[in-house]
Parts: sequence; structure tokens; C-alpha cells
Amino acid sequence: LLLLVQSRSLLLIEDGFPLLETVKPVRAGIKKVSRNEASIGYDGKNVTVRLQGRIDVVELVDTSGHTINKYTPGTEAFSFDIANKAAGIYIVKVVAGEKNYIKKIVAR
Repeated sequence: LLLLVQSRSLLLIEDGFPLLETVKPVRAGIKKVSRNEASIGYDGKNVTVRLQGRIDVVELVDTSGHTINKYTPGTEAFSFDIANKAAGIYIVKVVAGEKNYIKKIVAR
């Protein structure tokens, strides 16, 4: 597990891939990570994103950085099917206002 702090952002990385995290400002400019604001889940077929707020953009990205799918749901919850995608590792990127959320998923 690796923690990177960089100019007003915080990123946790495990096995070379970012984990789902959010950041909240607290005293003295330190940011506290909260898992309660967002969830990104994968059930073997669908990816489901839930936020406490409006989801602006959801992207499915392969490990080479290419965007496979991009959605603009505008809701607090959104699901999409990846059953037809090749098995492998993907990154789900979510943008909600000024916040970004990312999670690695392994499609089988």
C-alpha cells in the first residue's frame, strides 16, 4: 500500500493500482480519507457507482490508459454492463464536481 500526497490531493495505491478513496478537508490543510461518500462495486457483470451527490462522468479505462467507455449520468447512482469486455484489469474513474474517485476492477 502506497500513500501519495500531492498538491491538495491524496491517492492510495495498492499493487500499482489506485484504490477508491475520497478526500475531505480538515484543519491545517490536511485531508481525511472517507469511504462513506462513494462506492464503486463490480458483481462480475455490472459496475455500480453510488455517490452522495451527482455523478458527472464515469469512465472505464484499460491498463494502457485508453478510455473504453465514457458516460455522463447526472445521477447519484449509475450501473453499466461490462460482461462483453475482455477479461482483465480495468480502472473505473468517476468525476463528481471537483472530486475524483477511482477503483481497480478485475473482469473475468
